Amino acid sequence: MFRGFINKRLTRLFGNRAGIAVQAAIFGGVHLLLASEVTLLSGSIIFTTTAVGGLMLGYLAEKTFHGSTIPGIMLHGFGNFVIDLFQALA
Repeated sequence: MFRGFINKRLTRLFGNRAGIAVQAAIFGGVHLLLASEVTLLSGSIIFTTTAVGGLMLGYLAEKTFHGSTIPGIMLHGFGNFVIDLFQALA
C-alpha cells in the first residue's frame, strides 16, 4: 500500500524526494498508531526506525527497482522476521 499506492501518488504530486519523505513519515506514523503501551522513548524509536525503513524502501522502489513493490515487500517481511525473532529470544 505505501510504496505501491501512496508513494507513487506523492512522488507525482511533490517530486521524488519530498514524496518519499512524506510517505515515510506516514509509514512511521501508522506503525506508531498500531503499537501498544507506547512511552515517549519507545514511540520515538518505533517512529524513527519505521520512517527510516520507509525512506529506504521508498527510495529503492522508485530509483532502484523502477517502481516494483516486490523487493520492498520481501525486505519488509525480512525486517518483521528479524524483529519477531529478537522478541521471541528476549
